[in-house]
Amino acid sequence: MSIHHFLARQDWTRHLGFKIEVANLTGARQQVRDSTGVIPYRYQPGLLDPVGRSVVLSLRKLF
Repeated sequence: MSIHHFLARQDWTRHLGFKIEVANLTGARQQVRDSTGVIPYRYQPGLLDPVGRSVVLSLRKLF
């Protein structure tokens, strides 16, 4: 999204964009079970890579 849409009278905002990304907002984890309802050893919660929440703000200026 271009910032120039919000600040049209400011020349320095031309070609300045920003982006907000949010990943795993709810803190969800992968849940795997086999046909018997048991969690396979490879998918035990303690062995999976930690998954956290992240918010990324990016600014980009084209000259």
